[in-house]
Amino acid sequence: MPDYPNTDRLRGLGLPALKQGQGYFSVKEKYDCAWSDMLMALFTAPGSRPARRHLGSTLRELLFAPVSEIDEQVISYVVKETVERNCPHLEVQRTRLRPDEKGIYIEVAFSFRADTTAPVEKSVLVPKTFITG
Repeated sequence: MPDYPNTDRLRGLGLPALKQGQGYFSVKEKYDCAWSDMLMALFTAPGSRPARRHLGSTLRELLFAPVSEIDEQVISYVVKETVERNCPHLEVQRTRLRPDEKGIYIEVAFSFRADTTAPVEKSVLVPKTFITG
C-alpha cells in the first residue's frame, strides 16, 4: 500500500482513462487518490469483486429509499464503517447529505490517520436517476 500521508503527489491511472498531455497516467494529489479509493469502496456492491469479496458497502441500496433525517444518520454510519474497513489509512470526520435539484450531494470531510490536523472535504453528486422517493 502506498504511503499516502508522506507523499505529496502520486502518479496513477486517471479515470475515466482518457489520453491527456501526460498520457494515460496523470499526476494526482494524495487526497484525490484517497477520495477515489473511498468512492470505489462506497459505490461497489458487497461481494461483487471476485478477489475482494469484503470490498463494498450498502450505500447504493440506501440511496434508493426516500431520504430523511434518520437516513442521513444511517448513511453517515455506512460511510464511516466502509472507510474503516476498506480504507484503514483514512479517518472520516463528518458526513453530510445536501439535497439539490440534480440529486443529492454526499459531502465527506476526511483526513489521513497519520495527519488528522487538516481534514479535507470532498463531495459527490448522486443523480436523481439513482434515487427514488
